[in-house]
Amino acid sequence: MCKASFRMVQSGFQMSLVGTSRTEDRVSPIPVMSPRNSISTRASSLDDLDNENDAFLTPEASGSPSSPSHLVLVQDPDDLPELELWESDDEEERRADANGPGQSSRPSPNPQYHHIEPLDALRVLPLLLAPNLKLGAEILLNYSLQRGSLPLSVPGAAISLTLLAFLNPLAAQIYLMLGQYVGKWTIEGVVGEAFVGVPHQQRNARHPRHQRNDSPWKKAVVRTSRAAVAAVGAMLCAACLRESTDLLVPLVPKSSYTFERIGVTVLLGALVSPLLHTTSIASKRVRYSNAVTLLLYFIVVIVVITHRFQGGNERASERGVNERRGLGPIKVHLTGGIWEWLNMSLFAFNTQLFTLPLFASFTQSKVASAARQNQSRRAAPVADPISTTTPRKSTRKPKMKKSPPIHQFLTLSCAASAASIVLLALPLFVGYGRESQQPQDPTLKRSGLGRIGHSLDDHFITAIRVLQAGCLLLAIPPLWVSVVRPRLYTPTISMRWVQDIKWHWVLFLSLLSLSAFSPPSLAHFVSRSAGLGVSGLGYFLPALVHCTLHSFRKPLAIILPLTGPDSTEDLLLRRKERSLQRKRWMRRAGWDLAVWFVLAPIGLVSWAWWIGRVVGLW
Repeated sequence: MCKASFRMVQSGFQMSLVGTSRTEDRVSPIPVMSPRNSISTRASSLDDLDNENDAFLTPEASGSPSSPSHLVLVQDPDDLPELELWESDDEEERRADANGPGQSSRPSPNPQYHHIEPLDALRVLPLLLAPNLKLGAEILLNYSLQRGSLPLSVPGAAISLTLLAFLNPLAAQIYLMLGQYVGKWTIEGVVGEAFVGVPHQQRNARHPRHQRNDSPWKKAVVRTSRAAVAAVGAMLCAACLRESTDLLVPLVPKSSYTFERIGVTVLLGALVSPLLHTTSIASKRVRYSNAVTLLLYFIVVIVVITHRFQGGNERASERGVNERRGLGPIKVHLTGGIWEWLNMSLFAFNTQLFTLPLFASFTQSKVASAARQNQSRRAAPVADPISTTTPRKSTRKPKMKKSPPIHQFLTLSCAASAASIVLLALPLFVGYGRESQQPQDPTLKRSGLGRIGHSLDDHFITAIRVLQAGCLLLAIPPLWVSVVRPRLYTPTISMRWVQDIKWHWVLFLSLLSLSAFSPPSLAHFVSRSAGLGVSGLGYFLPALVHCTLHSFRKPLAIILPLTGPDSTEDLLLRRKERSLQRKRWMRRAGWDLAVWFVLAPIGLVSWAWWIGRVVGLW
């Protein structure tokens, strides 16, 4: 009993020493590196959160409890940073209680709209690859088939495609770092936190000033951004549906142009509507439709290359030319020029609408896999060295591998971009120049996607039409499930009848009506507006948000205590912390240079070009 009381007194004395040292540490701290002297000192990637690096950022890792000085992260309640990397303590506790024991301590992306189903790397890669081979790829392919030439030489076109394709992983990496930094995993969440965001600490109830809710300005920005993202996704779906209709209408027996278009639109809507019932991009319907899209594109590549090596347009008939004259597809296609070809290549490789949803599912799979490994390790019996007859269970907590999911996802994005370069270059460059150069019909107007040029005869025209229509039609389910439908819910409206309306079906019927009855001028405006929105969300917006956060927001600062005697251990901690800060500064400088001098200028120029295209300047 005396020993127990003595231990309690001793532990209390040590705790008092620790509390005194921490109080003294907060009085006069000095920063290791001033945040104004560097481009930024924030940790914006998951590789900064490894176990070894985290050990130097906590007081418990700086020595024994009775150490006179510790390396601490001090945050003044009156001078909190503008943004936070992870969730608040209350949110983490609620998630830990919901997950139960054995879950990963790394917070997973917050499912703000619907339940996030896990997706492993083998399932994420096709979902990252398929958007690169749909509308933009078909536009570039039909441009080469129609004109029989490229605005650049073959080496120049190949180099430009390669450089533009790897802008997509750069923009995806910026989006992921921004999402992790602000703790939001949607585009509207990142925008709201970046411009009018309130830190998660200020939502805590530890201080009277922390009890305030989100400002009305932030709610307005988030709702406006959500509506804009949903509108861009809906316009892309409308462009794909209208394009599929325009491809198939000439194959229908002639009776009336209006009734033909209505019948084809209703048929396509009936085919794609069963794929829109799901609520997750990880569902089997979406993944199978995505696989069929890839298969159809492979067949298109084989058909084009085979026909080029068989003679091209030597057998082109007058029927095919007359059939092409009757087309009136959406005019997002190129009319000639290097600028248009480069901007359409950027449009083809832009997949930022799928980046954050797929990363959330990918991270969820990592968390679930780590939890299963923990449970299996804890349940595995360990042989007792004393008694070999009865095995005992291990009581030691297994050490989890916290490999950054953001690095793995970046690898998948780069692999998808590299594969899309190969698949897009095959029909563009293989067999290029083998077609016989016939004079182009002067009465043949330049049209949009679906205008197959003189290089294909009637049978191949029909095959290409059907295959491309299938590719574009199956591009709708992933867009609808991951971009449009989750943003149509209205939980803030109190009227019950408004909440009970199936708004996604109302919007889908509106898209069908737009595809069936809209005049060509309205269809052109919708498709060009979709290109404008995709270009802005994919390249210019992440650069703008990155520059805003890391140039006009107050960064976090790691500080060291000023008081207390120096020891060998404290000197080692100081040296390691300075090394860590130097590495972070170099990494941040690299990302800032890439954003300021690569992503931001190219994104701004592309966005300005699309604005001119929408208003009719070119």
